[in-house]
Amino acid sequence: MKKPILYLEALTTNKQRLAFDFCYSAKMGAEQCGIKVKAFQNISDVSNDPTNIVVGSVETCSLWLQNAGFQIPNAVDISLFQEFLGRNITVIDIQDVKFPSFIKPYSKIKAFTGFVAIDKLYVSIFSENYKGLVWSQDVVEIISEYRLYINCHKIIGMKHCRGDCLSFPDVNFIKICVNKSIKILDYHAYTLDFGVLEDGSTILIEINDGFAIGNYGLEPLDYYYFIRNRWLQLTGIRHRMEGL
Repeated sequence: MKKPILYLEALTTNKQRLAFDFCYSAKMGAEQCGIKVKAFQNISDVSNDPTNIVVGSVETCSLWLQNAGFQIPNAVDISLFQEFLGRNITVIDIQDVKFPSFIKPYSKIKAFTGFVAIDKLYVSIFSENYKGLVWSQDVVEIISEYRLYINCHKIIGMKHCRGDCLSFPDVNFIKICVNKSIKILDYHAYTLDFGVLEDGSTILIEINDGFAIGNYGLEPLDYYYFIRNRWLQLTGIRHRMEGL
């Protein structure tokens, strides 16, 4: 296989300024293993070569996959992990949401950012007038959140995202959840977000596809391999989880 090229989303005003902090992480990691790096302003300028890797927003990465003829993955069906959620969760049309509840898109990744819906006007504004199905969840008070990264069925790191960093998730809970995810998901790279509630219990918040995900503290080389492995799986280059 020829070496991939890493394409990084840049601000339109200056290609030297990358759009996101995780773009810089991917850049440093790729350069450590001799991978060519290029910045782009318009995703249409990135060729449809399946060995290309695009790092940027979910919208940008999805558009490249679509333009290149590859399938955009649906969001993970979180209901498969019901025993780890610690809250009620249902699929419902956004027009039928009960208040208050936390909602996020059902299948379209990042069609809008999840939020607590308190009334119809709030839903209209913060969902950007989204139409269709959503996950509707009980509102819970999360005091600490950690993101766990899995690459080729191996945990490569867990990083604090928000809240009290000293309120750590239950390790045994995490191990059981990870083992189930390995049995269910064939993704070469993905993340599990865990939260700690006020009573000290741990819940699974969400599962995120690794093809377009931020970096909360992985070493650059680890982050590059993480992104690369899932991306090349989506474009048909990687067929087995053969490690790095």
